[in-house]
Order: sequence, then C-alpha cells, then structure tokens
Amino acid sequence: EKAKPYYLKAMARMKTVENPTYAERTTWTRMLQRVGRWAEALKGYAGLLREKPDDARLKADYVELLLVQGMSKEAQNVLQLAGVR
Repeated sequence: EKAKPYYLKAMARMKTVENPTYAERTTWTRMLQRVGRWAEALKGYAGLLREKPDDARLKADYVELLLVQGMSKEAQNVLQLAGVR
C-alpha cells in the first residue's frame, strides 16, 4: 500500500507514451494490478496473452491475479493451456 503513490505517479507518466511496446503494456498491466484496478488488469493480461501466448512470466502474473480474485476455474484454464496439470 505504501508503494501505491509511486505506481500512480509512474502510471501518469506512462499515459503519455504513444504506441507503447509490448513491454510497456505489460508493465502498465502489472501496475494496474498493483494499484487494485483488477478488472482492467484482468482485461490487460488476457489481451497480452493473446498477443504472446508463450510468455510464462505473464501467465504466472495473470494466474496470480485470477486466484486472488477467486477465479480459480479461470486460473486452472490458463494453467492447462500452459501445459500445467
């Protein structure tokens, strides 16, 4: 919670970036998660995974958020697509 103001400040700066790269959009999505904007983060992760379905770190972050949000079935689906049983 103490870091939230710093995330918000960084997010304000990132909003000015035109045509953000995949890495910048990934960072944005992770910051959305850190500041509690979970619905937006979930949408961001889903979109990023469509773009790069083999990004293991992104999958892990997405699954973590799904589990925190009580979406265990969705998390299990992501893990199954990743080959985890």
